[in-house]
Amino acid sequence: MENANINLKENEKENKKENEKEKEKIIDDEIIKVYIDEQKNKGKCIIKEINLLKLNEKEKNMVLNEEFIISQFKHSNIIKCNEFHLNNNKINIIMEYPEGGNLLNKINENNNKGFEEEQIIEWLIEICEGIKYIHRNNIFDLNLKSSNIFLTKDNHIKIGNFKIIKKLNNEYEKISTQIIKNETYDFENDIWNLGIILYELTQLKHPFHHNGNNNEEIKNNIKYEDFSNKNYSDKLLSLIKILLKNNSNERLDINQILFKCYSILFKINSESK
Repeated sequence: MENANINLKENEKENKKENEKEKEKIIDDEIIKVYIDEQKNKGKCIIKEINLLKLNEKEKNMVLNEEFIISQFKHSNIIKCNEFHLNNNKINIIMEYPEGGNLLNKINENNNKGFEEEQIIEWLIEICEGIKYIHRNNIFDLNLKSSNIFLTKDNHIKIGNFKIIKKLNNEYEKISTQIIKNETYDFENDIWNLGIILYELTQLKHPFHHNGNNNEEIKNNIKYEDFSNKNYSDKLLSLIKILLKNNSNERLDINQILFKCYSILFKINSESK
């Protein structure tokens, strides 16, 4: 009997280890956990867990409201929420898993070849359409970055939103000048991050990768970054410059970006005939 109990405990440990292996962590901290999991009869999915006990009352209400709104989104370029649960001060959200991985992995895999301009524009259009839908619902500061932009097996875009109001991810490579200047966040911050993604797709690296030791150095890095690339049209490269303007008022809005994207795509298609 004692041996049976020992074997049972060992089996439980092994199963626990196996379950941990299956979960590919995307975010893991005391407030929010996001990971990829394999569920019985459902296949792979993305799980998002938020610990509301770590938030004050105001933050808790804001997060609950925002997460519920996001869970209702229905758009072809946004990750779909399949289940939304609130139990014991924890939000548990089960989302679809896009089988094509994320853009960051795609960039790393294509490090020596790069992407065709047509492919970049097609992806950019789909990202913009997703952002436009989300902005219409008055949700912004989407934590847009290449690791949060997913691809379906048919190579179409799915935007994932893994931030919460309290948890802002301000790595230097995506710091916008609003953050540097301590200005209020607004829709322009998402436009800035869209510029970062576009830069990564054309240059196959993070912009401002040399980093600055203080805000002044970071601003100078932004100002003197090189956007040139002989593989892409001037129109595409100039679009990156506009999206990463220090003055947010000089950046394009989402409709203007879409117009420029369709213009570039039209030219590419015309030249290929």
